[in-house]
Amino acid sequence: MNTKITPKKKGRGKAVKPAMLCTSIRLEPEILEYYRQHHPNTMQAVMRKILKDYVEKNTSSQLNLFP
Repeated sequence: MNTKITPKKKGRGKAVKPAMLCTSIRLEPEILEYYRQHHPNTMQAVMRKILKDYVEKNTSSQLNLFP
């Protein structure tokens, strides 16, 4: 019996889209509390969407920052 055990891959593998960068930001407690109450499981995703929409709205149509 010849069974070959292959080690599990470490990490997530190759990203399909460009990876996001980790950063920190200082916000007022009221803002964080609002997002924690209204978007407890999707707080970061909602903040990202709001910021992305703002940038797209306030950027010239020639730039394509978010393909």
